[in-house]
Amino acid sequence: MTERLFSREEANLLLPLLRPLLERAREVSAVLGDRGRQRRLRSVTVGNGGGEAAREMMADGDELSRVVAEIGGLGVVVRDPSTGLVDFPAERDGEPVYLCWRLGEDEVAHWHDRDSGFSGRKPL
Repeated sequence: MTERLFSREEANLLLPLLRPLLERAREVSAVLGDRGRQRRLRSVTVGNGGGEAAREMMADGDELSRVVAEIGGLGVVVRDPSTGLVDFPAERDGEPVYLCWRLGEDEVAHWHDRDSGFSGRKPL
């Protein structure tokens, strides 16, 4: 399958669709990362395999996977669902790069090399 390449304009047009998906991913990530919930699950799994608590955690994991897959189906790469960080495959001066955006930012305004990640992002 060919990778979809985005222009800045195309990436910005997707933001109204991405925002609610990434907000949901962030909510589910927070629930999955809840240390208190994890301790409770560990305490009940010793005796009965987890029961309802395990089913809830598995459902949350499935929900996160569904949302990430939906975003991926748009050609967007989810980097960190807990912060809403995504990359849009793109080209800059004929070289493969990513346009970088995070939930809370007004528009796609940064890019980085394919191998540098968020720490290497630069303004467009």
